[in-house]
Amino acid sequence: MHLDLKSANVLLDEAGTAKVCDFGLAKLKQEGSAVLTQRMGSPMWTAPEVLKGEARDEKADSYSYGMLVFELMSCRLPYADHAAAQVMMGVITNLLPRPKLPAERADLYPAEITKLMQRCWEFEASLRPGFNEILDELERVAREQGLATALGLR
Repeated sequence: MHLDLKSANVLLDEAGTAKVCDFGLAKLKQEGSAVLTQRMGSPMWTAPEVLKGEARDEKADSYSYGMLVFELMSCRLPYADHAAAQVMMGVITNLLPRPKLPAERADLYPAEITKLMQRCWEFEASLRPGFNEILDELERVAREQGLATALGLR
């Protein structure tokens, strides 16, 4: 688990390949240990269970990934118009709606990607896809969009 997945922690190499960095909060899943109960990352990208100080698993990173996808699609930081404390309370209570893509950007991407993003940031961790499912869905969409060869997918 990374535990602080956000755009500032994703770098691009010369070929444009994304590389995740800053593993300061990262934790390896150890044998017999599926969840962690300490430390959190940046509030705008952080899952509700993490903000509440509850146990978390890889689905917390799925939530952060959904916020990262929003950021890439919208060209805006998640909750850019809110203070960190407002975001924390709103996400914890599920009273702050998830960010919406600006109308001028909403149709630029396949609807399946928008749906995947929204599934990633579900309030209930059990409803979020894991990263194997996220990858499978991204590969499926790439094939449907005719991008599989360009992306080097099998």
